[in-house]
Amino acid sequence: MSGVRHPCRSGVFLLLLALALPASAGKAAPAEPEPSQAPASLPFSPDARWGGHLKLRGSASDVDERSLYGLVEAGTYADGVFEGRLTNQTFFSDAVYGEVHYEILLSGGDTRETQEELESRFPLLSSETDYLTS
Repeated sequence: MSGVRHPCRSGVFLLLLALALPASAGKAAPAEPEPSQAPASLPFSPDARWGGHLKLRGSASDVDERSLYGLVEAGTYADGVFEGRLTNQTFFSDAVYGEVHYEILLSGGDTRETQEELESRFPLLSSETDYLTS
């Protein structure tokens, strides 16, 4: 069977070859486009407007040993938050436009570490409860 070719494969190959050849294979292409032929343009001209912000916030809080956090460690807690937002408005016409917003938040610090330590020591104080944030 090694010398017999499958007729379906040959047909697929010929079809792909025919699609790959340009329709004007026998004609010579013009050197330059004629001046009367302008490139096709969109029927509208979208107008894109970009915006956004970057914010970095820090805080320090004094934790008393009589508080819930004091069960882990009392003292001064330092925390930080980074917030980034990117916005885009694209206007296709007076009535049609699109709007996209992307936001990223990163936070960390002593308070988050203490919350995780409390949750590991006291399993009933899970992240679903409001004991730690109230």
